[in-house]
Amino acid sequence: MPINPPVAILSDLQHQDFTLTDAAGNPVPGGATWSITPAVGTIDTAHGRYTALGIVTQPQDITITATPVAGGAAATALVSLKPAAVTIIPSSVALRTTERQQFAAQVTGDPNNAVHWVVAPSLGTMQADGLYTAPGPITDDQTLTVTAMSIAYPTKTATATIRLLPPP
Repeated sequence: MPINPPVAILSDLQHQDFTLTDAAGNPVPGGATWSITPAVGTIDTAHGRYTALGIVTQPQDITITATPVAGGAAATALVSLKPAAVTIIPSSVALRTTERQQFAAQVTGDPNNAVHWVVAPSLGTMQADGLYTAPGPITDDQTLTVTAMSIAYPTKTATATIRLLPPP
């Protein structure tokens, strides 16, 4: 009897519902008793909902075990815990008057990769999708900081730099 899903990748406070199924993919009659090894995070022992720690600080694998209440062999699944983190691509760029750069953010632990973009000092425009447009005209060489703040994990941020260049 397999557990569905067989593998889950989670981060801070995320959860996953597991189901013990028969060979046809139907829930096992009578359900299962659930446990985890090591005891990191929590499992609803009657319903199979695993919840990750509030803050995952290092990668770790957790084994989920389901033992059929009606008897039979236990089955296992894997939860892979990953720390939440934000990365920005590119990490730095140089632009001239009104040039554009598309920034992309990746948020580990958030399949939506949702971020809030901030440019400091506030020169040029940053759209919600990460498209930055340099101001015009640029008279002095300046360096700006782009920050992507995770919507799912507001304490997780990443930064990139924009160097604004005056005309040659």
